[in-house]
Amino acid sequence: MPDTFRVGVTGSRGYARPDIIEEALITAQGDRPAAQMVLVHGRCDPRSPRGYRIGWDAALLMSEDAQMALHGADWLADRIATKLGWQIEPHPADWRSHPRAGGFIRNAQMVSAGAGAWLAFIDECRDPKCRRRPLERHGSHGASNCAGLAEEAGIPTRRYEE
Repeated sequence: MPDTFRVGVTGSRGYARPDIIEEALITAQGDRPAAQMVLVHGRCDPRSPRGYRIGWDAALLMSEDAQMALHGADWLADRIATKLGWQIEPHPADWRSHPRAGGFIRNAQMVSAGAGAWLAFIDECRDPKCRRRPLERHGSHGASNCAGLAEEAGIPTRRYEE
């Protein structure tokens, strides 16, 4: 039996369903001990219910209830996995070196590090600059990209799309 079981998470910054994330993480854990579980995520800063970005470290200073009211798949998965006793492996994007591609580069690095399962919590694209948005409904770009990379890498991937 391996020492750890890695579960990758990607998701939209506005994802606001902690109930679905918690159920997915518990299902991924199965009968494995929590000490064997590792959550891999991109450490995207959470958003307030009104959509304002809140720095990760500032959000950690909030009460537990306030933390769980924030939006963002990475944030919610991190908080829930921590509560479950999992190890956490964050992979923040390097936006300074790669202002436009930092997230996509980070996604590729996370996926290439490997995982036993990948969970993708994808909301509809809300980017006002997206050229596809007026023409067709589609998922958020970063989360959809990361889920696709995991699928291409042969990692069992489950998509939760709103």
